[in-house]
Amino acid sequence: MCECSNLNLAKQIFIKLFTNKIRSFIKSDFMKRGRPNIRSQIQPKILEILSRNNIPMNVSTICSYLSSEMKRSISWNTVKKYLDELVRLDKVQAIPLPHSKEENKTGLIVYSIKR
Repeated sequence: MCECSNLNLAKQIFIKLFTNKIRSFIKSDFMKRGRPNIRSQIQPKILEILSRNNIPMNVSTICSYLSSEMKRSISWNTVKKYLDELVRLDKVQAIPLPHSKEENKTGLIVYSIKR
């Protein structure tokens, strides 16, 4: 009886340890599932483009640079969303330009790296 209960206890401990190891392995960076996060790809590229070019750029220009560098089509809305996030994180500065025809209105918004 004693050996049987010890064997069952050893089995339970082994199963518990094994399942915990599997769970931690799946949660680790080695076993990421799905495609990579686009945020982690686009935000560093935006910062790189803005730091490489010393002039402020609008969303369309950044979008065309990104599309050519990443060799895939990047939506204007996607670039705008990540630029707004970078502005909130205080890494990029948004500079509103005055409207060309109407006074007291803002026109185009250009972005530059925050210094």
